[in-house]
Amino acid sequence: MRSVGIFLLLLVMVSSAVAQSKEATAAQLDGKERQLEDLYADYWRTEYKKALGDQQASSSSTEERIRGVFKDQGFLASLKNTSFRDALLNRRRDLFLHEAVFTIITTDAKLNALEESITREEGNFRYKVADKQDTRAELGNLVAGSPDRRTREQAWRARAQIAPLNGPRSCFLLLLIECESQEQQFLVPLDL
Repeated sequence: MRSVGIFLLLLVMVSSAVAQSKEATAAQLDGKERQLEDLYADYWRTEYKKALGDQQASSSSTEERIRGVFKDQGFLASLKNTSFRDALLNRRRDLFLHEAVFTIITTDAKLNALEESITREEGNFRYKVADKQDTRAELGNLVAGSPDRRTREQAWRARAQIAPLNGPRSCFLLLLIECESQEQQFLVPLDL
């Protein structure tokens, strides 16, 4: 009888430790999601500046900080092995793990440098819409917000003007990304 009591006490202590571990993992997930929200906001602000032609704008430091969020292999392993009672928390866990695998696979410094040079070229390029010369960002604003249907269509069609310049390099970049992802998928310790 006494051994049953000890067993029950140990069971309660273990279940309490597991619950605390889940709470700590959930809190850490919350913090990392907030951090990513801020970093992605910075990233897109910088990308918009680049699209407007700002030669000094670079998102590489922000991309490095984003990658840093996903470098905590201990947290990723803990998150992968934790099953929450809350379905929404489980879904957030799954999405975070998928984003971690995607980020690990697709964020190579050499690929980022090539992508950034292509983006800079696109930012410098002026698209001809009617009798105006517009940047890539201005073109996007026209497509999304011009009240004149004809202007929107001209802006939409003008996006093809960059293809002869950046098309081959963009295809090469996509090929490199595909090769990198095939190489890296076996090195990632998370199997989703």
